[in-house]
Order: sequence, then structure tokens, then C-alpha cells
Amino acid sequence: MGLLIWLVIAMVDPIPMEARIVTTGPLYVGQVIELQVQVVAGANPPELIAPKLMEASIHLVATTARPLTTSAIGNLTLTERVQYTSRYHLTPRRAGFLNLPPFRSKLADRVGGSNSLRIKVEPVPDAGRTREFLGGVGRFELESEVEPTLVRLGESFTYRLIMTGEASVGSTRDPQINAELLEERGLVLTPEPVESRDEPPTRVFRYRVRATSPGVWSMPPVRISAFDPTTNHYLTKSTSSANVRVKDIPLFQPNKWITPGPSSPKPKWHIVEIAGLIIGLATIGAVFGWVRVRLARLRTWPRTMQKRFDANFSQRDVARLFLTGLFDHLNVSARKVGPRQIRPNLSDDPPTPALTSDEVREVIESRTGDHSLAQKVADVVERCDRVLYGGHPDDQLSHQIKELLDDWSRLPIKR
Repeated sequence: MGLLIWLVIAMVDPIPMEARIVTTGPLYVGQVIELQVQVVAGANPPELIAPKLMEASIHLVATTARPLTTSAIGNLTLTERVQYTSRYHLTPRRAGFLNLPPFRSKLADRVGGSNSLRIKVEPVPDAGRTREFLGGVGRFELESEVEPTLVRLGESFTYRLIMTGEASVGSTRDPQINAELLEERGLVLTPEPVESRDEPPTRVFRYRVRATSPGVWSMPPVRISAFDPTTNHYLTKSTSSANVRVKDIPLFQPNKWITPGPSSPKPKWHIVEIAGLIIGLATIGAVFGWVRVRLARLRTWPRTMQKRFDANFSQRDVARLFLTGLFDHLNVSARKVGPRQIRPNLSDDPPTPALTSDEVREVIESRTGDHSLAQKVADVVERCDRVLYGGHPDDQLSHQIKELLDDWSRLPIKR
């Protein structure tokens, strides 16, 4: 029901439209024919739909608007009538009668249609037509260009033939290029897809050219012809020379790029240098042997100390034996007692090198790399100090020293 109502409204109030041919005189195949389609509507332009043609090409060029009438009350505009004029270019593809269906328009619920057109299309005359004719009708301009203008041997460049004007629309054939002359100059031509634009009418013939011979070459002139309906004659134009420079690849010359340098004299060894080398090697060997002996002593010292302990030793003997052996093993010589003082009641005992438990811990950790072992040794040293200088007996001292030596003997030594 709604569709029926819409059709009734569209038939009662259609959009006014008219189509007409602007181009006068005989119309030819390949010629750009101008059409005008006029539509009368309100402030908003309607949608214009061109017919689809198999025997011609058609495209919109531009649309202009011209107000016709306006009705208003005060500052309030009630109705407005505007004439919209759309310009189309129509290019026939064959001779004969061309039936052009109506153009259609649509605006909201309103539709419209133009009148049909019947166009007589003439073939271009045979008289004066040459092989340079590509099918175009009308005036045109022609130019050529090369990009880049400098290439190396074996590289390619782009050659363009640019045709502008109405005649470019119908020029659908390929231009004639002297391929034999190009081959003599060492230029191999390969056509590429043609580029075309409707506005402004332009057609670009593209070629890829590979240079196989060095030198400065000129692309041969290309002639293109089109029929001019205003004079009823064929108009032929030729391109100017487009030059390209092909640079040869330089030959590889090893003597030029690689220059042998002066021969190096054989080294002469003097007696002093030889003696210095022998002394240096001997010094390195001695240092290495001393380090090996120190490391071996560090590994075997715990087992040696275990054999020196006797079950009948007193706590003071055990403490003195352990500290004396430890400080001797660490290569600590007797020095003045620092923060720790020997008690007066033990002045008859021989002096013992004075290292605090913290100092012992630092030395052990630096030599073994084991923080846990260093802390255990420091704890034993502190307990020995209490037995020797503090008068505090320790029944577990011997047992703890043996466990410490046993743990020490199983640990790797840091080099």
C-alpha cells in the first residue's frame, strides 16, 4: 500500500528534467560530445542517474545551480525553485544511430526522468587519414619525457607520451614507435598500461626502456594524428627529441684498487731480548708454583691440624694450639696487640699474634670464598679467646674445633 501511494505521489508531482545536445555539426566516432541535463528542484539538488551505454562512454563534468524563483513572508522563506544544469561528455565507439535513454533523478519521495535522445554518429573520413591516426577527434597537444635522464648500462628508464585535449579520449590505439631504430641504439622498449583521465582529458602512453649500450641517445620522434571536425582535416603533431645518457659500468682493475705495500722486514732477535723473555717466563713459572704450594697448603692444613690434637690436652692447650696453628697458616706474624689486651695473670704465656674474630672472618672469607666457613672459624677464635684470656672454661671447644676442621677439609678453595 505504501509503495502504491509513493508511486501516485511521484506520478502526480515528478521532478522536471530536460536533456539536450550542445555540440553542433556532424558528430563522429571518438568525438567528445557535450550533453546538458537540466533539473528544476528546491534548495537541495536531486540525485542524478546517467544511463548505462554499451556503445559509448559517458561521464559527468560539472553541475551548476541557478535560482529561479523564491517566495517568502518577511524573513521566512517558504519555497525556492533552483535550476541545476549538469554537463556530460559522451564519446561514441561506433558509427550509426545512438539511442540515449532518459536520465533519472530522485529527491526524497519525488522522482523524474528526462527525454530520450537519438544521435547520428558519423565515421571519420578516409581521405587524409594516415597510420598515425589513433582514433581521436578534436584538438590536442603532445609532449614526451624521459625519467631519469641518466642511467647505468643495463638499467631501465621510463618513456612517456603525454596527449592532452579532446582527441585523447578517442585515441585508443597505440602510437607508432620506430622499434628498429631503438634496437640499433641498444634500447629495448616494453609497453606498460596506459593511463587516462577524464578531466582534463589526458592519455599517457608509458614504456619501460632498458639500456644495453652506453652513450647519449635520443628517443625517436613520435607522430600522432587526430581528426579536427571544425576544419574537416586531420591534424598531425610530433614529439620533440628526448635524450637519455647511458653510463658504462667501469671495468674491474685490480692493479688500480689494490696496491701492494712494502714488504715487512723479518724480525731480528737480539741477545738482550731473548734473555728478557727467558727471565719473564721463569718469573711467571715461579709465581705460579708458589701459588700452587699455597693452595695445596690451604687444602691440607685442616687434616694436619686434626692429627696434632690429643685427647689429653687441656682446654687452654687446645685453644693455644688452634690459634697458633691458624695464625701461622694464615701467615700472620707476631705484632703488637691492638684492641685485645693480654690479661695480667697470663703474662707468663708466650705472646700470640693478635687477630680479632672479625679480622679472622674477613681473611678466611677472602681466601675460601665461603661466608659460612668464615663465620664458623670466627666463632671458634672467639671461644678460644674466652678460654685463654677470659678464664671461661668450654667443655665443647675440642669437639667444635674438630667439626670445624672436618668441614674445612671438604670445601673447595677459591683461587
